[in-house]
Amino acid sequence: MAAPTVVSLLAMAVVAIAALQATAAGPPPPPPYGRPTNCVQTLYEVSSCAPFLSTGTVISGPPASCCAPLRAVLRTPASICLCHAIGGEINELLRINIDPIRLALLPVACWAIVPPQLPAMCFVGPVPPIFNIPTMSPSPPVTPPPPMPPASPMRPPPWASTPPGHI
Repeated sequence: MAAPTVVSLLAMAVVAIAALQATAAGPPPPPPYGRPTNCVQTLYEVSSCAPFLSTGTVISGPPASCCAPLRAVLRTPASICLCHAIGGEINELLRINIDPIRLALLPVACWAIVPPQLPAMCFVGPVPPIFNIPTMSPSPPVTPPPPMPPASPMRPPPWASTPPGHI
């Protein structure tokens, strides 16, 4: 029964640290660009964090190549793309299992400030898709051929017609 207590205390500590970071940092700087239309590039930028996040890996902290990109993404509107990790969609895409405790600890381990509105944005949405699926443009409507002109009355071939009385 000690494990759930440790997890609960750990979760409360993460929330407390995130709240302290948010109040100490002040308002975030204005975003340099708008919300992304898809998340493939953003998720690629933080993909070096996957070994730390995967369940079953024995690793003491995130790789050195993980934290700087994570901090950079968290300072932009593209941070909404991290909702794919929180919601689990990335598990299905990459065929890995992300440990939710390690996911919660990642910003703390990287000294990264999570925008306070990010968790709410993940659940309220809209979250851009990971990939944009190209839409098929509708084909032009098929127009029926013009109606046929009325048929002229049939005339017998010239050899079939003989003047009356010339048989």
